[in-house]
Amino acid sequence: MSMRLANPVLPVSHQFHNFSQDFRERFHTFEFRAAEHVADWAQDALVHTNLSLIDPDFERLIDFDALLRAPVRRFSFDIGPCYERVKVVGQQYVGIGPKLSWREVLDRAGITLSKVRSRFPPGCELAVEVLNYYPTGAYDGVCGAEFYNEACRRLNVGLVFDIAHVRVTSANLGRPFADFLNLLDWTWVREVHLSRPTLAVEGGAIDSHDCPEEEEFSLLEKVLSRMTDPVDVVIEYYRCVDGIVDAYAKLFDMIGAVR
Repeated sequence: MSMRLANPVLPVSHQFHNFSQDFRERFHTFEFRAAEHVADWAQDALVHTNLSLIDPDFERLIDFDALLRAPVRRFSFDIGPCYERVKVVGQQYVGIGPKLSWREVLDRAGITLSKVRSRFPPGCELAVEVLNYYPTGAYDGVCGAEFYNEACRRLNVGLVFDIAHVRVTSANLGRPFADFLNLLDWTWVREVHLSRPTLAVEGGAIDSHDCPEEEEFSLLEKVLSRMTDPVDVVIEYYRCVDGIVDAYAKLFDMIGAVR
């Protein structure tokens, strides 16, 4: 892999204005967590929301006017969990009402997408992020590689591969991380998220968004080695400016060395 196949992306988080100008100028692409935050932005932008396509309020909650005022190259979202309505308990979804099969989830996602696709900026790519599995019942069937292969194919969207999410899923289901890698159709992957999860915790692994360490960068290298087309890489750690700067320094060094 050459450097051009991995593009470091800096999130515009609460820490953004604490970075030096020299650090920010190393990046060509920036990621936002809400559509309204990207309005009037002049540089290459990605927008990621935790809203799900099967949420009945998805269309109402997206600020499409804000998206049209900025060069948004990709907008990504969730598709699961396997309930139309959920409540959040300890940062995990618990379903309300009838449970949906993964086919019903994709059917509902397709209906929503058919309504909103034309409202995104011209040329804006759409993508779904891999969801992490928790044993609440709300994640059944919608966290596996096969589900995302089918989702990308049926909905014609790209994939955001979150390494921590897949590690949490693998740990909570007792399956090897490599199984997901081997089953996934990598032609759909457009973006990679990197952070360190907490795997050894009572009640199962959690997506804690800790600073990536050597193990995470080793897994990232394995992921990037499967790519044949350019992919954006976002480090999803937000707590410490020095930690963020150091993590991105490792990323720049790594992608410059991978061949």
